Amino acid sequence: MPPEDRPLGLSASQTGSQPAVLLLDDDERDLMLLEEILRPDGFRVLKTTDPTRAFELLASHPVRIVISDQNMPGLTGVEFLSQVRKLYPDVIRIVFTNSQDPKVFADAVNKAAIHKFIMKQWDGERLRAEVREASRRYRPKNGTLPSSAK
Repeated sequence: MPPEDRPLGLSASQTGSQPAVLLLDDDERDLMLLEEILRPDGFRVLKTTDPTRAFELLASHPVRIVISDQNMPGLTGVEFLSQVRKLYPDVIRIVFTNSQDPKVFADAVNKAAIHKFIMKQWDGERLRAEVREASRRYRPKNGTLPSSAK
């Protein structure tokens, strides 16, 4: 978990870098599949199975979109994305899951302010289209890509 619960600043040296999509899932195969789906559109894909590492990647790269699995050991996707919302409010948050639980949907919207909720049996083309659309909608308030200060 990140050490502080406040929005983080920007690093001028990082804002010029190619924006990235960060993937968090405890299933390495899903990460590989998602990366294969997104790379042809030119997205820089960062991936990890560890939420702590995900926060490190957020702190060191200009991440535009975060996609997180909901069902992970130790931390749910909603819990993770809620922290992302607090620390990096401009980053677009997407959660994917196999869950049909209405509480998961409600928490994802109310606590993490997600942009999209995608079922895990995704169609590659639909997923690519959703991420492309999210990337087009990305509008940081200060005109630069979010990243943290070192």
